[in-house]
Amino acid sequence: MNKAIFCDLDKSLFDNNRNFSPLTLETINLIQAKGIPFIPSTARAAKNAIEVARQLNVDKYGGFMLYQTMVVAFIHLKQIVFY
Repeated sequence: MNKAIFCDLDKSLFDNNRNFSPLTLETINLIQAKGIPFIPSTARAAKNAIEVARQLNVDKYGGFMLYQTMVVAFIHLKQIVFY
């Protein structure tokens, strides 16, 4: 069975100051290190959404993120493909 975890950013992963807790970051990195894609979703502006996804190391693990109605693939650290 293939697994993936989808999660909204606002009011789900952020604390009240719009930051990630150390435990959240550690957990997401462990999940991705096990080969389970972590796929954040957001309606934020693209630039901000990409910065947030990078904080979660989504690009490091070759993951994806949902941005409004598009899927963003992180192919390399400097190359982002919108589908």
